[in-house]
Amino acid sequence: MCAENNKLILVILYVSIMDIELRSPRPGDIGWLISMHGRLYWEQFKFDSTFEIDIAKKVIYFLTNHHEFNKLWIATDKDIPIGSIAVSLRPEEVAFINFLLVKLDFRGLGVAKKLLNNVKKHSEDHNIKILRLETYSCLKDARNLYKKFGFEVYNVNRHINMYSQSFDQEFWQKII
Repeated sequence: MCAENNKLILVILYVSIMDIELRSPRPGDIGWLISMHGRLYWEQFKFDSTFEIDIAKKVIYFLTNHHEFNKLWIATDKDIPIGSIAVSLRPEEVAFINFLLVKLDFRGLGVAKKLLNNVKKHSEDHNIKILRLETYSCLKDARNLYKKFGFEVYNVNRHINMYSQSFDQEFWQKII
């Protein structure tokens, strides 16, 4: 019991002193975002390299289709990338979230919450009232995060076979 309490105290101290910053991408960050998605999705879900290719295509499309609302943020700890998130304006005044990722060592420390809150504030500042995102049924932790953040499933494509896996493709939304 004492060892568990000490571990909890260390985690609380670490979280309280951790200096997570959100910034615009710098040279090297785009490659990091694509590579980290590929690596983590392989390690956690055994998604093949076509997933990383699809992420690369989506990132390129996002970066080359400019709109003043669209933003990409990189979360850093001591200026080292640890996470990412992007938001783009979709028809009907919808903010679509993409590329939400947090390195494994930084999960459970509030990084994803900070990224999501940043998107929410950015959307509110632009009078956008609907946040949407896409995820997969196999991403249990992400789905739990979205539920805690107030998102609800609004559409499902069942039995998708991609990236050498089978899963349901889910679309979630939150009214703000």
